[in-house]
Amino acid sequence: MLREVVVTLKEEQAYLELWFEDKSVNEDVRRRGIENSLTKISEALGKLAALEKGDDDSKTEGAANL
Repeated sequence: MLREVVVTLKEEQAYLELWFEDKSVNEDVRRRGIENSLTKISEALGKLAALEKGDDDSKTEGAANL
């Protein structure tokens, strides 16, 4: 899961850089793209925080399936 978080953070950082540089697209489209990237970054950081606490998805998914 750590690899997934790192990849997501790197990808979304690259997308944010593109969104901020590209002035040729509609402002609403840029805003939605930026919001989507920030949402994904936030989710990835939440996963990272859960890993740091030791609450990885495998533990929480297993309990949820009971």
